[in-house]
Amino acid sequence: MGVLLLAQIQQENISKVPDFINRLSIQDKLFILGDFNARVGSDTQFWSNVGSHGIGKVNSNGVLLLSLCSEFDLLLTNTVFQLPNCKKASWKHPRSNHYHLIDYVIVHRSDRQDVSLTRSYSIGKCWLDHKLICSTIKMKIKRPVRNQRSSPIKRIDVDKLKVKEAMQSFQKVTDEKLSSIICGNDIEASWSEFKTAVYDSAKESLGYVRRKNQDWFDENDPTILLLLSNIHQTHQSVDY
Repeated sequence: MGVLLLAQIQQENISKVPDFINRLSIQDKLFILGDFNARVGSDTQFWSNVGSHGIGKVNSNGVLLLSLCSEFDLLLTNTVFQLPNCKKASWKHPRSNHYHLIDYVIVHRSDRQDVSLTRSYSIGKCWLDHKLICSTIKMKIKRPVRNQRSSPIKRIDVDKLKVKEAMQSFQKVTDEKLSSIICGNDIEASWSEFKTAVYDSAKESLGYVRRKNQDWFDENDPTILLLLSNIHQTHQSVDY
């Protein structure tokens, strides 16, 4: 999961954000947090796919941010939820007392369902120029799909070499196949022919290991028979 944190982005370096986004994989979760000094406004006609419940009017930084989000299919989660301005704004002008939204939590638009709420909170009873922006996120991450083998690996039954007849058969077949190999100057080719001959000999004379499913009942026959015998004796001793 990729998390991209950006702090105090000004108008002259917003153009650097795409370089950070392009470094992430498509499967990564992207969260962009920062004070962008951008006012995106509440224009729902042109920027409805980015966020339609902003505050006030848009400024130059806001246009850059909206264009960036539109280009990379990002979503301004602050402007998604219909809340009072006092719960969306992150800064209040000290003289005009107008609310402004300049701090944002941005995600991919495809991850909209992960964000339950993004709003601002006042910190303490004293006056501060910025509010705390909090986002409630319930993240859902898909497990990676692993490549599965189409068929299990077959193993040579080497335990048969403990039997004298099987060992002699393996030696005879191996000698016949190795006698037909002509050693040349190419070491890799000679090794490949030798390896193939030994493996084919083992496959013909020894065969593959057969999988045996362990039967729980067969393994615990004495215990089960004893329990059944006790149950039968108890049943016969009861006078109905």
